[in-house]
Amino acid sequence: MKKFSKFFWGGVLISPFLIIFAITIPNPTPWKDLGEFIGAICDLIFYIGLVIVPLMIVISGVMFIFAKGEPQKIAQARDILFWALIGGLIVLFARGIASIIEYFLGTP
Repeated sequence: MKKFSKFFWGGVLISPFLIIFAITIPNPTPWKDLGEFIGAICDLIFYIGLVIVPLMIVISGVMFIFAKGEPQKIAQARDILFWALIGGLIVLFARGIASIIEYFLGTP
């Protein structure tokens, strides 16, 4: 309780000086606001998806080649290919929906 009291009274005593002297803290990030930050994260996820989806398609193709007619391995390769295509569609549709929302809201 003693630590809280010191912290509280220290804040109460210092805050008027911060207001009087108009101290501003500069933004240390390259983004201007939260929307730009979220957009940067979405772009990062999109570009990671653009790398992973073709990689998974190639891996499933290699698995088809090395399956040698075994039904279980062919089914596994088919599942990987299916989910890689689904993931690619989700990434593309998410990017498209975000672009449509930005267009209608008028943000760049």
